[in-house]
Amino acid sequence: MLTSTPNSPILIRTLAFIIFNFVFTSIFYAQTHPCGTELLYNNENSPQLPTTNPENVTPRNTYSLPVAIHIIQNENSHANSFHACEPTAEVKLVLDDLADANELFKPHDIQFFLCGEINFIRSNLLNAINMDVQSETNRFNSYNIRNVINIYYVHSIYSEYWRVGGYAYFPWTTTTPHIVMARKYLPNKGKTLAHELGHFFGLFHPHHTRFGSELVDGSNCHEAGDLLCDTPADPNLYGKINDNCQYNQFELDSIGIPYAPNTQLIMSYADSRCKDLFSPQQVSKMKEVYEQYYSHYACNPHIQEKHITIYPNPASELLHIGAIDDVAMEIFDASGRFYPPVPASEKCLDVSFLSNGLYFIRISIPGSQEGQIFKFVVKH
Repeated sequence: MLTSTPNSPILIRTLAFIIFNFVFTSIFYAQTHPCGTELLYNNENSPQLPTTNPENVTPRNTYSLPVAIHIIQNENSHANSFHACEPTAEVKLVLDDLADANELFKPHDIQFFLCGEINFIRSNLLNAINMDVQSETNRFNSYNIRNVINIYYVHSIYSEYWRVGGYAYFPWTTTTPHIVMARKYLPNKGKTLAHELGHFFGLFHPHHTRFGSELVDGSNCHEAGDLLCDTPADPNLYGKINDNCQYNQFELDSIGIPYAPNTQLIMSYADSRCKDLFSPQQVSKMKEVYEQYYSHYACNPHIQEKHITIYPNPASELLHIGAIDDVAMEIFDASGRFYPPVPASEKCLDVSFLSNGLYFIRISIPGSQEGQIFKFVVKH
């Protein structure tokens, strides 16, 4: 039997281990939060559900929705981080995230496709979102492209106590619903994006309590919890899942029945490694919300001119043109001198032959009466 005095090495090591685990656990669970949607809609601003009936859905063969991806970068990002026409690790990470989310929706005939070029936005202000400041969560509205799902990948999202993986707007709460993702937590096999897309299509967390806490026996499932009856009552699974993806607590609902939640539900707070499932009623709900809010979504090739992007800027060798369709382009300098015409199908322009200085590029989209002029700098 081991014994120890107040100053013995054994006691000191034991106390150190206990303190370390307490501090680590407190910090981890106080600062990590998988979803910020519920932070958008607190008790003072909670979403009210429109009148819907998930059973009244006209079946379609597939539900295919266009996505516009926006990647936010700091203003001082180095030009060579884009590598012009070659996908960067950052771009690949984002595209893989969309592909992984598609795999989770594939069994339900719901798919998402990239509409046009990725839009790069350089803004320190947008790259770290403080969810405690409502104006910060609304700053993306001016970048939204109409009639597509706008997904913004920022570096980080946080609040006073949480580090957030993403958040989404419910379609009945705003005219510009969109999704914001923290790319610092990627990759995670599309689990966070699938979760936020669920919110985008009107799903609540299984542990949602705005309408009251759901009872384990399901007797109030239509008016409490997530308002669906094939998602078991859930006590909030955050930090309560063991290595085998099993709920490891013994909590009781308000009438004393032990919880038996489904740890596979994508909309729950179970660990990401455990989640791969939408319930049948969740799928019906998403399709019903699609019919009510998103059936008109389509990829318009004549995208608004303000969404054309050029990068990197300054450029040294290649200048990338981000536009959905073929565009007419012409380059000229500050003296008014025009350079050889650029083929309409070309999206990576060789500017290595230009001297250091300020230049202009006029870009016109077919069907537009006037072009849009961008400034760019060549710096070798």
